[in-house]
Amino acid sequence: MWRELVLAAGGIVILVAGCPELDVVLDPCRSQCELAAGGCEEQPIEDFEDFATTAEAWREELEDLTPTDTNGDGNQDLPFVYAGQCADGTLFLYRGTGFTVLIHFFDAESEEFVALRTGTDVVDPVCSGRGYWPERVECENATVTEAIVGAGFAAGDPIELL
Repeated sequence: MWRELVLAAGGIVILVAGCPELDVVLDPCRSQCELAAGGCEEQPIEDFEDFATTAEAWREELEDLTPTDTNGDGNQDLPFVYAGQCADGTLFLYRGTGFTVLIHFFDAESEEFVALRTGTDVVDPVCSGRGYWPERVECENATVTEAIVGAGFAAGDPIELL
């Protein structure tokens, strides 16, 4: 049996369907592409690359962009790609170009992709400029293990992820 959840926002009523048998409620922030800058094609989870392959691809993509010191401290902090680890061992790659950030999370043992988070300066009222897929991964006490591109953080530095 289907149920309807009615959300009222600014006088607009949006009907969202959920399936109680599957305990499913649609979350507009759960998307691969919602916050992507430019084009984005959704892909199955098994098509996401592993930790090492993603790190190399992101390094190659961003290393030739003109470095920028955004806060006047003398560090070239944009663009950036940082590798790191959460307190529970989950690995992450965190990249930013100035308007958007993307974090991929990987299993600590297999180094296979498990989830992503996105963020943008374009803040929408529902998701506050942030999204995740397929599930939100919590990353307590994130620490940088390598500055792949950029100089805002170094290995061993704590880092706050969105």
